[in-house]
Amino acid sequence: MKTPLIDTINELAVSVLEDTDMFLVDLEIKGSDNNPIIWIYVDTQEGGVNIDQCAKVSKQLVFLVESHEVIIGKFTLNVSSPGLDRPLKDRRQYAKNTGRKAAVVHSVDGESKKLNGVLVEVRESGIVLEADKGKRHEITWDDLAETKILPAFK
Repeated sequence: MKTPLIDTINELAVSVLEDTDMFLVDLEIKGSDNNPIIWIYVDTQEGGVNIDQCAKVSKQLVFLVESHEVIIGKFTLNVSSPGLDRPLKDRRQYAKNTGRKAAVVHSVDGESKKLNGVLVEVRESGIVLEADKGKRHEITWDDLAETKILPAFK
């Protein structure tokens, strides 16, 4: 659900990330009206996001939120990389996860199906997942509901 507060913070976050190699993946506002807790999830197309990058984004974003008087009073801002427990939200996240095992929820003839496999290719039209016995499944972006990267245990 979009709200004016989410839209405004989204715009400010995108402006902070504009001259970096990071991009906004997701934004959540939790907590109460008197003490909102804002979660900003950022990622890069290659590699990861470190704590120093998150701290820099957080500092700049807090300044903008306060100077634009987006929130009057107390608020908490958390900037983080998405982590493995969060689904991929932005198409740019898929390329760097090629070759990794993923759990995908997608639509097949109007029904929701779950499929586990290796993300082998990212295309303009969608993704290719290789499941058991090398069977490849082409899933269009329109049919893709959720993708989570599965941790690899050695």
